[in-house]
Amino acid sequence: MESISRDFNNIPDGWWMHITPLAKLEPEEWILGVLKRGKKSWITEMCKSFNTREEAYDWGLNFIKSKIS
Repeated sequence: MESISRDFNNIPDGWWMHITPLAKLEPEEWILGVLKRGKKSWITEMCKSFNTREEAYDWGLNFIKSKIS
């Protein structure tokens, strides 16, 4: 598996993304969770599935940017 070229340092403070493979190999599927820091815990803002982890990362970062701009 090739290394992912995305940098998690690009995620703004107070936000986090969790990308994990779904437990099946064919077809490969990746689950993205976007979380926002709350006063006492992390709050899941959205979850969505993607064909590649790169697609998940790019979509998640754009989602966060749309929420903070």
